[in-house]
Amino acid sequence: MIIGPNGNFPLGAPMAPQDRGDLYASISIIKPLRLVVMNFGTTLSWLAIPPELALKHALMFRTAIESVFGKLSVDPRPFPFKVTANKEKRIVETDLCITVSLLAANPELFLVWADKLEAAANELL
Repeated sequence: MIIGPNGNFPLGAPMAPQDRGDLYASISIIKPLRLVVMNFGTTLSWLAIPPELALKHALMFRTAIESVFGKLSVDPRPFPFKVTANKEKRIVETDLCITVSLLAANPELFLVWADKLEAAANELL
């Protein structure tokens, strides 16, 4: 599978002007550095997914991280992204607040992101 956008729009059209379609990303965990790395295969600052997929992503983040680090406690307050439930479009949006092609952070950031994805998805379901 190729990492990056594939140009297909699962909801039939772009969800925003910057939307480039479905995105295949990879995730790697570097245990000695306590780092989780997500490779988007392109530069982006915004992600949007249907709520059902947001729940799957949240579960994938948790499963991958807990399989390496076990259960970790997290503090949701120092979270740099904005995750929202867009009720009009019925999508979960993540504003990364910066433009990245790789996102490398401690596992706790990804666990908080999982919590926020789950909460936003549940608002829409």
